[in-house]
Amino acid sequence: MPEETKLEEVLRLTLESLKEKEYSTETLLRYQKKFHVVNSLAQNKGISEPSDKLFQEYLSDNKNKYTGKYSVLKERQRQAVRKSCIILTYMI
Repeated sequence: MPEETKLEEVLRLTLESLKEKEYSTETLLRYQKKFHVVNSLAQNKGISEPSDKLFQEYLSDNKNKYTGKYSVLKERQRQAVRKSCIILTYMI
C-alpha cells in the first residue's frame, strides 16, 4: 500500500476532526468531495504537500468560463473551500 502524502494526511485529519466535532453527514460529504478534487488536482500536478499555489489553482478553476466571475452558488462554495484551505494551512 502506498504511503499517504502530506496533503492526503492533512485532508484525512481534517475530516476526522470534523467528524469528532459532529458535523452533519451531508457537510462531511461536501467536504470530502471538495477534498477529493483538491487531491486529484495535486496528483495531476505532482504536488504532495498543501500549498497556497495548489489552493489558488483549485479556487481559480471554479470561475464561470464565460463571465470569469463566480456565481452566487460557486461563490459560497469558494468561500467554504477558502475556509478549508485556511484550516489546512494552520494544520501544516
